[in-house]
Amino acid sequence: MELNRALNIVYATNDSFAMQTGVSMLSLLKNNGGLDIRVYILASGISPENTANLRAIADGRAELHIIDVPESLNEKITAAGVKSYAGSFDAYSRIFITELLPDDISEALYLDGDTVIDGSLAGLARLDIRDYACAMVIDVRTEKYKARICLENCYEYHNSGIILINLGYWREHGVGDALIRDIAGFPTIYPDQSALNRVLRGKIKTLSLKYNVPSVVRLYGNRTVCSIAFRSGAPFYTDEELDEARDNPAILHYTNYYLSGRPWFKDCFDREGLRIWRSYLAESPWAAAFNPKNQHKPVKSACMKILRALYTILPERLFVVLIVKMFEKAARPIFGIGGILR
Repeated sequence: MELNRALNIVYATNDSFAMQTGVSMLSLLKNNGGLDIRVYILASGISPENTANLRAIADGRAELHIIDVPESLNEKITAAGVKSYAGSFDAYSRIFITELLPDDISEALYLDGDTVIDGSLAGLARLDIRDYACAMVIDVRTEKYKARICLENCYEYHNSGIILINLGYWREHGVGDALIRDIAGFPTIYPDQSALNRVLRGKIKTLSLKYNVPSVVRLYGNRTVCSIAFRSGAPFYTDEELDEARDNPAILHYTNYYLSGRPWFKDCFDREGLRIWRSYLAESPWAAAFNPKNQHKPVKSACMKILRALYTILPERLFVVLIVKMFEKAARPIFGIGGILR
C-alpha cells in the first residue's frame, strides 16, 4: 500500500463496546492526521446516541462508514455449526470482512476496540503484503498452547487484535468460509484467533511488536515476557524490539492478561496504560457520563488484590514461578479455563 493511498480502518463492535471503539478511533485520528483515513465500523445494534458520538469523532477528520451487520450473516454462521462467543456472534463479523466492505478495497487494517493508537501508522500504510494473506504481531503464548490448538511449532502464533488484511487474497481463497469451517470443527478458547493461525499458517507476515503492544509487555521485564511466551527458550521478540515496543508503542492493546485489567474498569492494574486510555476518553463524547465499575465479582476481585499485592512485594522472577507457572494451574478449575490471571 502506497503512503498516498487511503488507509482503510475496520472496527467490529456492538452497543456495549461502542465507547471503547470510539476512544480507539479518536486516538487513531488524533495521531495520524497526515494519512488519508477511511473508517468502516461493522456494527451490531449500535444505538442512535452512540452512532452520533462515533460520527462526531470522525467529523472533519475521516470518512466514516457504519455498516450494519445483516442478520443473514449470523444465520450463516449458525448454519455452519458455530456456537456464539461470549453470548453473541459479533466477534465473527470480521471473518466475513470481504462480504461487508466494498469490492474495490484491496487492503484494510482491522483494529479491536480495546486499543489505543498512540503513534503513527504510516509504517503500516507503506507495508507490502502482496505475498501474504495478512500481517499480525506474535502473541504471548507458550509452545504448549500451540500444540493444544494443533498448530505446528514451526509456525508462529499471532494475535488477531490488529490485522493488516490482504482482501484480494481473502476473496481469491475464500478465507471467510474456511475460517468458519475451521471454527466449527475445532472450537477453542479463542476460536477466531486460533482459526486464523491454523487456516493462514505460512501466509502471515509478522509485524513489529510496536503495532500491538499487550498489557503483559508493559507490566513485565523482557526476560519474564519471553518466559511467559516461550518457556522452552525458543526466540520471541528481541530485547531491542521489546524495549522499542514498550517505549514507543504505536498501538496499545488492552488485553486482559496476567493481572493487567482494563482501563474502563475501576481495578485496572496497568497504571500507565490506564493514564493513556483515560486521556483520550477525556476528549471523547462519553467523558461526562463515564462511570467505571468493578471488573470482577467479589471473590475473584479479592483474589486479584492478593495477587497484585504479591506482584508488588515479590521479585518479578519469583512471582512468575510461583503464580504464573504454578498457582494459575491450580486456579483454573475454580476460575475457568483462562485462569485467575485473566
